[in-house]
Amino acid sequence: MKKNLLYKKNTSTVFWIIIIFLICFCILYMLCYSNNKNTTMSLSKNGINQSAQDLIRSKLKQHCHIEINGNQPQDIHVHNDKFYSMVMNESDLGLAESYMLGYWTTRNLYLTLYNLLAGQSKLQSIMNYNVQDGLTYVKNYFINQQNIEKAELNVHQHYDIGNDLYVRMLDKNLQYTCAFFQDTDNLNIAQEQKMKLIGQKLNLKRGQTVLDIGSGWGGLVNYLAQTYQVKVLGITLSKEQIKYARHRYGKNKYASYEYMDYRKIPKNMKFDRIVSVGMLEHVGSKNFDEYFKVVHDHLHKNGIALIHTIGTYKNKGLNGKFIQKYIFPGGYIPSFQELSNVVPSYFQIHDWHNFGKYYAKTLKGWYKNINSKWHEIPHYNQQFRNMWNFYLLGCAAVFELCDLQLWQLLLSKDCIDLPKRDCLIKRE
Repeated sequence: MKKNLLYKKNTSTVFWIIIIFLICFCILYMLCYSNNKNTTMSLSKNGINQSAQDLIRSKLKQHCHIEINGNQPQDIHVHNDKFYSMVMNESDLGLAESYMLGYWTTRNLYLTLYNLLAGQSKLQSIMNYNVQDGLTYVKNYFINQQNIEKAELNVHQHYDIGNDLYVRMLDKNLQYTCAFFQDTDNLNIAQEQKMKLIGQKLNLKRGQTVLDIGSGWGGLVNYLAQTYQVKVLGITLSKEQIKYARHRYGKNKYASYEYMDYRKIPKNMKFDRIVSVGMLEHVGSKNFDEYFKVVHDHLHKNGIALIHTIGTYKNKGLNGKFIQKYIFPGGYIPSFQELSNVVPSYFQIHDWHNFGKYYAKTLKGWYKNINSKWHEIPHYNQQFRNMWNFYLLGCAAVFELCDLQLWQLLLSKDCIDLPKRDCLIKRE
C-alpha cells in the first residue's frame, strides 16, 4: 500500500513538472514570436536589414562610445555583416562567436569589451527575445547540471584541454585563481602572496591535516605542506591536473593528490583545516547545501575552513551563455544572497574578504603571458585564440567594473576564538 502511494506521489510530481515545462515553453514561444513579428529589426534573406544596422550603430555610439569602423582604439571594425544579426539574436554569445569567427576586430579588445559591458543595460532594447534562452533557464531550473556524472565531464572540457596551454599562461606555481596584488605588479609574487594569505588565515600548525577541494595543478597543496609541514590531501576531477601535480610534487612527502569528487570523500575522513579555492563556482546552486554540509562533516570540531570564490551581489547567481558554452560548462557564480542563506546553517562566518579588483589584474597577466607564447603551441588555431582572449579580457573588464567580486570566507563549525593575524601580508 505504501509503495503504491509513493509511486502515485512520484508520478504526480513528474506530471506537474512536465505541465509546468510545457506552459513555460508556450509562453516563451509566444514572446519570441510576438517580438520577431513586431520588431523593426527583422531579418531579410541577406541577413539583418539596414535600419537595424543603423540602430545598432547608433546605440553603440550613444551608450558605449564605440563607432563601427571608427578610428579610436575601442571602435569595432566589421568584416562580415553577419556580426549584426549574431549580436542582435544572441547578445553576448553572438558577440563572442562573431569575434571568434573573425567577423569583427578591434585595436584594443579589452577597452571594447569594457565599454560594451559598461553600457550593456542600455543595449537590451536592440536584442531579440531568444526562445532557446528561456528553454535553457527552464532546463537548469529543473535539472541538476552539476551532478556527479556531469561534474566530471564539465571539468574535463576545460581543465583537460592541455597542460601546454596552462603552463604558458599561468604563474610558475600554476595558480588558476585570483592573485593578491598588494604592493606588487608581478603575477608570480602576487600568486605567492595569495597562497601566503591563505596559510595565514588558516593558522596552520605543524602536523595538522588539510583537505584542498579542487586542488588544481597542486601548487597550493605543495606550498602549504612544505611551508607549514602539514599533511595535505588535494582532490580534483581533472586527470591532467592530477598527472601534473604527482609528477612535479611527487617528492613532497606531506602532499598527496587523488582523483575524487567532493561528494565521494570517505565519511570517516576528518581534517583540521579545509580549503577550497576556485571550486565553488563549479558546484551549482542546487548543490550548495550539500557542498557546505560536506565541508562541515569532514572538518574537526575546532577546525577552520576557507572558501575562495567568485561571487555576485545580484539576487541570483550568474552563468553567461558564452562562458557556459565555450569556457566553463556547468559553471555558476554564487550570489551573496545564496551564500548568506546556506553558509550560516553550518558555520560561523569570521571573515568575508573581497578583493575582486585584483582579478582584473590577474586576468590581464594571463592574457599577456599567453599572447607572448601562442607561437609555441600552434595547434591552438586562431578561432580558439580569439575565443580564449575574449574570455580573459571580457572577464577582466567585468571585475574592473565590480560586476563580479572575489570573496574569501573564513569559517568555523563552532564559536571559536581566532588568533590575531595579519591578513594583508607584511613583506619579510
